[in-house]
Amino acid sequence: MKKVLLFLLALLPIFDTYAAFLPPTSSPQAAVVSANVLATQAGIAILQAGGNAIDAAVAVGYALAVVHPCCGNLGGGGFMLVHLNSGKNVVLDFRETAPAAINSHLFMDANGHVDRHLAEN
Repeated sequence: MKKVLLFLLALLPIFDTYAAFLPPTSSPQAAVVSANVLATQAGIAILQAGGNAIDAAVAVGYALAVVHPCCGNLGGGGFMLVHLNSGKNVVLDFRETAPAAINSHLFMDANGHVDRHLAEN
């Protein structure tokens, strides 16, 4: 059983680099890039269906949550710079925020030291 597992683990880099062997595609209007070819294809499909860059980014994010969950997920935050058709530039800050009731002593023990058990569980 150990030999089978080691063999399968040895194959992982081959599958992880699969997208690197796909022929690149280009477009004068748009670009979609992600950590997984399926997520990238989801973004491209949204653009081809008439969606905009934000629609494509959301599609890529949802797809990555399924096919590459270790690199982020739907509950994460971020930043986005958007150039609107009107010519206006907008910056979106959608970083994660803690609940209002949280304070700096939440994960401290009675002596004021960090209690790793509270912080991790």
